[in-house]
Amino acid sequence: NFYEVLGLSSQDVDLSSIKLAYRQMARKFHPDVCPREEMEECTQRFIVLQEAYETLSDSRRRAMYDLAISGALDSHGIAVNLILIDLLQDDWRMRWADQLSGLKRRSAVKEHENRESWAARIRRQQQQ
Repeated sequence: NFYEVLGLSSQDVDLSSIKLAYRQMARKFHPDVCPREEMEECTQRFIVLQEAYETLSDSRRRAMYDLAISGALDSHGIAVNLILIDLLQDDWRMRWADQLSGLKRRSAVKEHENRESWAARIRRQQQQ
């Protein structure tokens, strides 16, 4: 339960409570501040903590998660897990697509700038 991961006792919390709980837990389990002998465990807990925060801080993902843990979508839990997996994959796919399109756009601009002849670049600089 992501609410329990963040140390929250109920689902009736607002975004500021989620952020506060995340910050407190992140300070406790961040790999940079934990003892060396607990590094592996802290890293794993921090990853789960990060996933919990990302899910609960996004209103759409939180609503789907709340439905899933309430059992309202499927009494067996199978379809619920598939819906959550699809939702997370779509979110990641959209983020990567946005980043990739930004990189392609910057690359195209640089490529266009490099196609100009030396004289054209000098003229453009003098006009500015």
